Amino acid sequence: MTKIEVTQVAEREISKLKNYSYEELSALESCESKRITVRGKSMVLTVWKDAVENHQIRVVVQIYRHFFLGIGQMHSQGFLMNSKKEIVDLQRNELYEFT
Repeated sequence: MTKIEVTQVAEREISKLKNYSYEELSALESCESKRITVRGKSMVLTVWKDAVENHQIRVVVQIYRHFFLGIGQMHSQGFLMNSKKEIVDLQRNELYEFT
């Protein structure tokens, strides 16, 4: 599985979450993980959610693919949504704690 394919998996999940209402995002667990398989490769997809200043919700999708002996590949993407459903994508430096 290439980095492009892992990015596409994250983008699909982010796209789905961006369609949620503010209330639906608020109701998500603060951290929820599930094991997924893409093209025969197993990975863990985690959705992180927390409230930040100005009544915004931060949502981050993190994908980890284990190779061997603790070595793996991590990819994260995320966004902020306010109560008016205005969305701003997180920048790379805002995702450091998730990679």
